[in-house]
Amino acid sequence: MYRCMLGFLLFFCSWATPVTAWFDGDYEIQNDYLDTENFFDIKAYQPPLSWQREWAKTDSGMFATVGSISMERFYLVQQLRLNVPIQKTLGIAYEYLEESIYRQSQPFQEASFWVGAPWNFSIIGFPAHNKRLGHMGYAGGYGDRSQDFRFRLSRLSQYALYNEKNVVDYGHQIEDQYINTPVAYRLEWGWVVPRQFLVSLDVSNDQESRLQVFQPALQKSHQGQSGELLAEIGDPKQSLFGLQLKQKLRRRRQISPDQPEADQRQQVDFHWVDVYHQINGNQDWRATLGVQQSSFTNNRDQGKRSDDFAHHLKSKQVYGKWQLHPDSPMSYLFSLQAGTIDWFVKQGEEPEEQEGSIQIKATCGLLVYTQDQYRVYLNSTWDLDTFRQRQWDGGNLMMQFQF
Repeated sequence: MYRCMLGFLLFFCSWATPVTAWFDGDYEIQNDYLDTENFFDIKAYQPPLSWQREWAKTDSGMFATVGSISMERFYLVQQLRLNVPIQKTLGIAYEYLEESIYRQSQPFQEASFWVGAPWNFSIIGFPAHNKRLGHMGYAGGYGDRSQDFRFRLSRLSQYALYNEKNVVDYGHQIEDQYINTPVAYRLEWGWVVPRQFLVSLDVSNDQESRLQVFQPALQKSHQGQSGELLAEIGDPKQSLFGLQLKQKLRRRRQISPDQPEADQRQQVDFHWVDVYHQINGNQDWRATLGVQQSSFTNNRDQGKRSDDFAHHLKSKQVYGKWQLHPDSPMSYLFSLQAGTIDWFVKQGEEPEEQEGSIQIKATCGLLVYTQDQYRVYLNSTWDLDTFRQRQWDGGNLMMQFQF
């Protein structure tokens, strides 16, 4: 098995192609930021641990969460998976993912036609009405999410026919072309031993892409990496320890050949580390204690010091969750978060702004289960550190379905 896995890895990493790939982001450089309480909000809007375990092993289902993180923005995640076998060794699959945190992200779509079991190979992609905007690729792996062991390697290309189909017609003029189109490599890996441990890994690498704009003369580039890890050891029905990691890194650059002083660079880094311990008290209650460290940085260099922008946000928090009657059709979830934040913003020649404070947030929620396949979570958050001026902070709606 391990020789085959190594062969797949070398195959996917060495096959060079001049077409394009999906990338999680865009070329626009802007002053992305997060507010002081946002890491506490995002943590409050995460699904219960039992949902995350189930989602790691779900091949066909839907997950969605939306929660307020400011007066102008929602934290938004929408994910859909479909995997339909036509025969034992033949089937079709579809995946949709949108996760918007500090800016609205472009949704990822992937349709595939797969053959083979348990070893399998897929032709993947997604067409578009405008043929310049379609993408295509391939994948290979072993097993699927419903099995105890699986892995999948994929290479996906976006705008595969962009330059070829970028022609003048009555509704379109040629304004740009790709020099290096974005190519995304992705590794998905999962291993579960029931009542002992679970590991779920999803990492991707978006290779550098470059877009040439003709008027005004500009060259834009994008590069990024992202990864998520969920690892648990122990028995979910008794006691377990867990680790969650999340990281997104984006680099953008804009070069102006006629005005070198107008060149721009940007690097955005978002990540968190979460360590927790969960215990069960028979069928009456479930408690979780955890520690999370998070950070967000956005450094924007515009060539002129007067236009530069820097934003750093770091938080450390401890949290506790208490769920009543976790195995019943309706249960209640209460949580308390407390920690520190360090917030810094510097824009051009303006005086820097910084803040260091203690944040305390409480959450009350209601979970409703139907036939062990459909579940809805409604919660409300309360700011305890600003209780005199403002009590209620926001709310969240979360849904998870298994088909």
